[in-house]
Amino acid sequence: MLLPNKVIRYEESVISKFPIILQILTEHNSLSPKTLFESCNEKFSGINIYLQTLDCLFAMNKIELKDGVIKLC
Repeated sequence: MLLPNKVIRYEESVISKFPIILQILTEHNSLSPKTLFESCNEKFSGINIYLQTLDCLFAMNKIELKDGVIKLC
């Protein structure tokens, strides 16, 4: 997981991507993981960072995956 430090800037970290995902889910209520990625893929350097961001949000109980759809908690 990329966290900000001396080498990794905040903008490159996973933490800076939280608002992107949360804003899209706020606007659309629920999306499939693929559709969500297609909505924001230009803001991520790759699918790996996208998945790490989802993992962190899930671990913090901000999102949930039910029936193949990601929703806000």
